[in-house]
Amino acid sequence: MSKLSRRAFLATAGSAAASPAAALAAPDRFPADPGRLSDREQLDACMANMQAILARMHPNVRRQSIGYEPRQDGTYYFWVHCEREFLPWTGPGLYRVSVQGYLMEFWIEKFQRRGINGVVCWEGFNAWLWIDDDEGYLNEARTMSTPCIVAKLDGRPPAWCIPQEEGA
Repeated sequence: MSKLSRRAFLATAGSAAASPAAALAAPDRFPADPGRLSDREQLDACMANMQAILARMHPNVRRQSIGYEPRQDGTYYFWVHCEREFLPWTGPGLYRVSVQGYLMEFWIEKFQRRGINGVVCWEGFNAWLWIDDDEGYLNEARTMSTPCIVAKLDGRPPAWCIPQEEGA
C-alpha cells in the first residue's frame, strides 16, 4: 500500500467536488490544485470523495446523502445517510430483517384489520423473534408495519402457528 501525501489527497478531494458523478466514475483523475480552492470547496470535494468511497464499500446502498450545515451559534451539523432496497414479503416464513441497522431473524405473518363494514383499514405484520434452535421463538409477537426484509430463510414456524391435528 503506497503512502498518499497530503497535497495529493487534497488534490484528489478537490477535483471530486466539481462533479460527484465524475468522482464516482474516475476517482483517480484529479487535476485541481487544492491551493486554489476555498475551505468550503475543499470540504465539498472531500464529501464527494467520501460518498464515492462509501458507495464502493457498500454496494447494496441505493440512495445516499452527505451534508454540512453551519449553525448560527458557530457550531455545525454534519451528516451521512444511506438507504437500501429491501425485499418484499412473500408469505409466512422465517426472514432475516434489518431492525435499526441490525440483522435479526423473525417468523413473520401478515394480518389485516377490518372496519365495521368489512373493508380492510390497516395491514401489518406480526413478527416473532427467533432466539436459537433450543429455545425457538419468543412467545410474544412484535407488530411491524413494513418489515425491512434482507432474506427469506428456511425454518420451522413457532409451535403455536402449526395447526394441531384433531385428537393429537
